Amino acid sequence: MASSTHTVWICTDCGNEADRWQEYCPSPWCRSQNTMKETKVSLPVSSLNASKTKNTPLIDLSSVDESVGNRIILGNGEINRVLGGGITSDSVILITGEPGIGKSTMLLQIADECSSHGPVLYLSGEESDRQIKSRSKRLSIAGNNLILSSNTCLEDFLRDIEGYSPSLLVVDSIQTLESSSNNSPPGSVSQIRDCGLILMNWAKSENVPVIIAGHITKDGTVAGPRVLEHMVDVVLYLEGENLNDYRLLRSTKNRFGSTTEIGVLSMGITGLTPVEDPSKNLISNRLDNTSGSCITPVIEGNRALMMEVQGLTSPTYSTSAPRRIASGIDFNRLLMLTTVLSKKTNISMTAQDVIVNVVGGFKINEPAVDCAILCALASSFRDVPLDPRLVVFGEVGLTGELRPVSNFSKRIEEAKRLGFKKCIIPKTEELRTTPDKEMDIIYAGDINEVLTSILG
Repeated sequence: MASSTHTVWICTDCGNEADRWQEYCPSPWCRSQNTMKETKVSLPVSSLNASKTKNTPLIDLSSVDESVGNRIILGNGEINRVLGGGITSDSVILITGEPGIGKSTMLLQIADECSSHGPVLYLSGEESDRQIKSRSKRLSIAGNNLILSSNTCLEDFLRDIEGYSPSLLVVDSIQTLESSSNNSPPGSVSQIRDCGLILMNWAKSENVPVIIAGHITKDGTVAGPRVLEHMVDVVLYLEGENLNDYRLLRSTKNRFGSTTEIGVLSMGITGLTPVEDPSKNLISNRLDNTSGSCITPVIEGNRALMMEVQGLTSPTYSTSAPRRIASGIDFNRLLMLTTVLSKKTNISMTAQDVIVNVVGGFKINEPAVDCAILCALASSFRDVPLDPRLVVFGEVGLTGELRPVSNFSKRIEEAKRLGFKKCIIPKTEELRTTPDKEMDIIYAGDINEVLTSILG
């Protein structure tokens, strides 16, 4: 079919189009600077002359069925938790994460579970059939009812599957697909946007769920236009360290469930398996009577997880500034906390190299971990082990005061469940805390009171 090519400028952040280059994205919701990229778009002539609107029936809201449709319940309870109870029919799910984190493994495991409900179409533009077969053999997946395709032209693929009644469509990944109506290279902003729209319309019209794998950029966001995240129903992030077994599945958007739930998974030879008791597993290898280690309860989603924060201080040999290394926490937060420790206590970090690590490869973003970080650093500096039955949490302000945090009762209950006997919390929580015979609760107003309690 004959085609006509025209040039547009597309924002790499939001996917907004303009007919000329502009320094700032013209979208009032974006306004990003220097993100407009020139793109040549090819459309069939018939499409140029056709009407851009379709007649759709008008529906009275009161007559609409409010149910979310059928759900495919997966055997992995952690994935079910994040999805809100399973995969909903006609939903479009985007799974993203760093290279090698386990996205393809998760997709193959989900496809195998859904194959018992009907044929599963697996469109892979990144791996050959032999590579997928090799992975399935390692995961002990027979592959029955799992139909593979490597056709990266989306319109041709959809014509190939006419007549199929699949239970699920898996796309790995959307950056490898291309639409015949667009002459941009695969992975470009316009291709991702067009292919995402085609897949969304197909899922709604065929009432078939679609799971899409997507790449992320170096700053941890989904590669391509942000409009892709607006199109889909669910956005999942698979997080963790490649050299660590633990993976965290987090939802940032879910039209069929809560976005506060998280799933904790373990990557092994047989694939991703649910971690039944994450708190217990995360602190199981902790060494007693070792300085520089502190346990803190962290709220992830609707659950409290016990995590070990390790701190190490050592006299610096640098001729310039001492080193600061943060793994699992924000680097700027570490700089602030070490400054507070030096300024407001008698423990000086000005001539010390400082390393802080969250065990298990997890990343903690909430400020409730502040107090535990300072306790671990003070323990390392003084070379005094902390009480192995102690947990600490609380936000630390610039003046050294301890500030209250959310869900403090849930944190204490999780600590009690795992056998901890002592807890240091901000003094402002004293009025809201009921006496507890199982837990010795110490209330501290500032970091000096905390250090006095743990170091003497």
